[in-house]
Amino acid sequence: MNLYDRLIKLQEIEHAFSEWEAYRHQVTEFIIKDTSPEHTLAICGAGRCNDLDLERLTKHFKQVILVDKDVPSMEAARYRYNLEKDSNLKMQVADFVGIGDDAYRDYVDTLIEAVRKKGIQTDLEDLVKLALKQLQSLEGQILTTPVELGIASCDVIVALGVHSQLLNMLEWIWTIVLETIRQEEVSVRDKIKMMNRLAIEKFNDTLFRHAKKQLVMGFEVGRAGQEGSIQGAIQGLEDMSHYEASGEVQGVDTLEVQWPFDEKQNKMYYMQIKKFSLGRD
Repeated sequence: MNLYDRLIKLQEIEHAFSEWEAYRHQVTEFIIKDTSPEHTLAICGAGRCNDLDLERLTKHFKQVILVDKDVPSMEAARYRYNLEKDSNLKMQVADFVGIGDDAYRDYVDTLIEAVRKKGIQTDLEDLVKLALKQLQSLEGQILTTPVELGIASCDVIVALGVHSQLLNMLEWIWTIVLETIRQEEVSVRDKIKMMNRLAIEKFNDTLFRHAKKQLVMGFEVGRAGQEGSIQGAIQGLEDMSHYEASGEVQGVDTLEVQWPFDEKQNKMYYMQIKKFSLGRD
């Protein structure tokens, strides 16, 4: 199995649904607050909806649309909440970045093949050049592939913890490669940060175009026991601040809550969930 596919598997947290119960309740009620039963809701990056109470949401909103590229996860969410036959719940497949699975696998295979040849003796400078060449190609895909949600406008659009996940796999893979040769460097990480900003701006622009009344975005502003910002989340917050400064959106409410991401791994995030008003009809 390709390293990329193994890392995808590692992102599944089997005990998330039970451990996130209190968090799920708080976030769900925050989303519902100040909305109407006549409103429609789209959940971008829905996955298995361990962080949202789908039953509560489908009872409140006129229609709920799950938007994600992972169909099995969305199906699992419908099954868990016993909503397979609920006509108010829809699913839509969408890619928020434009980099397909095969492109990630090629990125991994290229780097690993280079490291296999010399192992710990791999020349870091050559490896960095190779990585940057791969990233340049992936950046081209981000720039040329439009982000399409595949849905009509919705009254409320939600994206929780999505910004940090858009390109996190590139950083994760590079970290593993560097650990293999016991080296460290910054140029590739800087390139990924720049690509993150591009992907996030396109993603936010897409959400802005599709939302009629509210955007609800959740950002990891910190991790318990660790210093520094969460890549993707910090760029997402910064980009939305530009929308606020221009007057295109207005921040109307904020929920600050702890997300018990993985208690067994002692991973907990401090979440800032912001509700923006667009005031469109």
